[in-house]
Amino acid sequence: MTKPLIQMALDSLDVEQTLRLAALTAHYVDIFEIGTPCIKHNGIGLVTELKRRFPNKLVLVDLKTMDAGEYEAAPFYAAGADICTVLGMSGSATIAGVIKAAKVHGGEVQVDLINVPDKVACAREAARLGAHIIGVHTGLDAQAAGQTPFADLQAIARLGLNMRLSVAGGINQSTVQQVAKVGADIVVVGAAIYGAPSPAEAAREIRDTVDGKHRQLILQKISGVLGATDRSYSSRLSRLLDQSSRTFVAGAGRSGLVAKFFAMRLMHGGFGAYVVGEVVTPSIQRGDLLIVISGSGETETILAYTKKAKEQGATIALICTKASSTIGDLADVTFQIATPINTKRWWACPWVPLLSCPPCCSSKALSRISSTTKASPRKKCARATPIWNKRVPRRRTGSGVGVKKPGALPPAFVLWASVWRVQGSGTWRSPGVSTVLRGGWLSSGCG
Repeated sequence: MTKPLIQMALDSLDVEQTLRLAALTAHYVDIFEIGTPCIKHNGIGLVTELKRRFPNKLVLVDLKTMDAGEYEAAPFYAAGADICTVLGMSGSATIAGVIKAAKVHGGEVQVDLINVPDKVACAREAARLGAHIIGVHTGLDAQAAGQTPFADLQAIARLGLNMRLSVAGGINQSTVQQVAKVGADIVVVGAAIYGAPSPAEAAREIRDTVDGKHRQLILQKISGVLGATDRSYSSRLSRLLDQSSRTFVAGAGRSGLVAKFFAMRLMHGGFGAYVVGEVVTPSIQRGDLLIVISGSGETETILAYTKKAKEQGATIALICTKASSTIGDLADVTFQIATPINTKRWWACPWVPLLSCPPCCSSKALSRISSTTKASPRKKCARATPIWNKRVPRRRTGSGVGVKKPGALPPAFVLWASVWRVQGSGTWRSPGVSTVLRGGWLSSGCG
């Protein structure tokens, strides 16, 4: 499927601001649209200037012509416009007039279906007249009332007309993939870019999403979050870990999963680490450390844990995205991960909470730091050896076939019968759930 073109709506009445926005986003968009308010306010000279500065970009003038199609559109095509729009409600004669002017100047015509009662019939008539693009458009007033263009887009796409399909109306980073999958050839984006803190960054993200560069997007977003996070956090947290008797980690939902991962890595580093809520977790006491992971700092269940830990005299460390929160007021130290802008809900990878990036990325480093300060438990854990790496005596069976060699045990045994011998203890231990990964092992034992 051909990747859709991205059309940038330039709606500002200020010429200089319009040109600056065009320069910022030019690398990521294919079509510059001079919006209706903008062209009415600034006139035809803006078309010429925009085309002069960006000769390799298509320029669409959103005239929304309602009458005198050829007469109104011709000067704009002559000034450099590649595409002009005409309202579907204007009627066949007006649409045909704009098409005639476009043919003279080698341009194209987009028929805008905004407020057309029977959009399917209008689209068919526009195709019959020879229009090049059909525009499914939900205007600003309709968007304010909660309307979207998606249902109309699907209905027009099912017609299979020999025209390109453009869609406009509240398209943003979270919906651009949806409209592209339905079959839009041109995706019009306005406020999602010019209303963003960084228009260039917003345009790039939409471009990468449309182009399917999800892996690149994820890496760039994680890099941005880590880059905006205080680099001293790792060493400060490491000092807290060293000073505490035991470490407890708490989180809810996806942050809870990250908390478990974090606790596991701390355990590998030699710390006495526990996950709040597990049946084997002991009571927290004075001198212990509770690490809370909560993006908002307001998670009710975690707040209850925090209050209880505070009553017992434990040290509270909060990892969150907000400088001020209810849990933060109780915490002895708060580690703010980047900023709310960096960690807002992310459309390109909704299954990865951005709050989890720093704990995940720093946990291995912390475990390395801790391995020197908490050497004794770490050494004991490192000495744990899986039974199939030990020397197993051969025994004869009735058929005369010996037991399989260690290392050749069946997967079922590896997965379900993971029994470890801690050297020097003289006892066998079962750590619970264990698994073998590429010849190594991960275990919840030795903690």
